[in-house]
Amino acid sequence: MFLFEEKAMNYALKACQYEYLLNGTNSIWCKYFDKDLLKLLEYREDLKYNCKYSYKYELSRLMTCDLVSDLLKKLDEMQTNDSKRAIIYFVDDSSTMLSFLASMGLNYAADSFNLDNIVDINENRAYKTSRMDPMNSNIAFVLYECPTAGSKRKSHKIRAFHNEKLIKLNNCEDCDLSDFRRQVESSLLQKCKNSRQVCSSNLI
Repeated sequence: MFLFEEKAMNYALKACQYEYLLNGTNSIWCKYFDKDLLKLLEYREDLKYNCKYSYKYELSRLMTCDLVSDLLKKLDEMQTNDSKRAIIYFVDDSSTMLSFLASMGLNYAADSFNLDNIVDINENRAYKTSRMDPMNSNIAFVLYECPTAGSKRKSHKIRAFHNEKLIKLNNCEDCDLSDFRRQVESSLLQKCKNSRQVCSSNLI
């Protein structure tokens, strides 16, 4: 058995993970961890990221207010043909990606995901950062212009792809853009507005 201080253990774990991701080989550092310990450390890390960037505190989701507002603005511009760009890129860091996914309601984990309920029941939990935010993670929103039967008007639907896989938004895969906007405005943007009012208030 090997005994690590926590800091040294974290360095060894990262070395093991990165070498496996980059080269597909087991680093010499991996020999210090068995399967059960790796599951436990993954669980600990998921709890940490959930608290810092996702669902534990609402402030984490509010950090993406401007990003979500800009997304809706760009989608509206494409819908009305005011945007001449077919593709718009946003580039950011891992923490922002996790907060953005939470603001979209993705990978929500139930209340049983906590320190009192470790590993066994939660092995297949939705909130796994190794799946949600691996190296080069991405999320894409695709806007479709669809003909409407019996009308010259066209409808607009949106699909989302997380790491190139189709995902559900508000429990639908082909969402009306207007429905998507209403849901985001009610679940997040109104809270963004309220938080700005609090932050701009002279409380002292």
